[in-house]
Amino acid sequence: ISLIPTVVINDVSLSNASWAQNPNMAEMNKLEIKFAIMPLLKKQIVIDKLILHGTKVYLEKSETGENNWVFDIKAQKTNKVKSVSSDVKTATEATVGTVLIAHNVIISDGVLNYYDAKTNTNHLLEIENINAKLNGLDKPLIIAAKMKYNGDKIGIDASINTINSVINDDKLDFDAKIEALNVKADLSGSVVNVLSNPVYAIEGNIHNPKGNFSLPEINLITRIDGDNTSAGIELKKLLLAENEVTGKSDVDWSKDKPEVNIDLMSSSFNINDFISDKKQAF
Repeated sequence: ISLIPTVVINDVSLSNASWAQNPNMAEMNKLEIKFAIMPLLKKQIVIDKLILHGTKVYLEKSETGENNWVFDIKAQKTNKVKSVSSDVKTATEATVGTVLIAHNVIISDGVLNYYDAKTNTNHLLEIENINAKLNGLDKPLIIAAKMKYNGDKIGIDASINTINSVINDDKLDFDAKIEALNVKADLSGSVVNVLSNPVYAIEGNIHNPKGNFSLPEINLITRIDGDNTSAGIELKKLLLAENEVTGKSDVDWSKDKPEVNIDLMSSSFNINDFISDKKQAF
């Protein structure tokens, strides 16, 4: 008997709404799950590896505002609802103490597409590879991802200290390296009271190369402290070409009209760095 039994599901699809462009709302080429059987003795369901390949999801909004992910399900009778509630309660009680852990999750060759027929706009996220590794709820979660959004490359390498910090609404520490639209960002920080009333502190180092977005080279070192109502942003150093700027900003979105206060300082600022060499036509 194998200690890692494997379940494989191939070629699954979910039909789309009759008015949608794509015949299927969702497609999956392959789902492979490898289980470890020994941890079941400790009431743990351990997935050694979960591989999701060729998953494609097509979300659409029609010209009349219909969403293809909203299903028309008729209301059930009260006694059936009570029966379902009772079944759920029984199932919940039976699984108390059970822990689900996935050591390695791999998503490859995926697509998430959203099309709005009314505005004729399309948003396409192509997933080349997402690899998440977790050796236990008290161990770090490591995530690496390579994707494209509307053709622009996105790369992510991130880690958080433990999943338990989220489950227990405790302090969550994280590090992330992100590259998107040719902009590179190194982020690190922490969040406390993750699920109830999050309070965060984030350190960031961001670089935009010269010419990207038709802008000069930009380097930013910053810190953000805030919660779900306001944030304070410290510009430790902002280099715009050869111009150095420091300062701070306070943002408050708890009121009907958000308030933003900005205080910037620079010993000298050369605006010629922002003027194109090309002659302007009037």
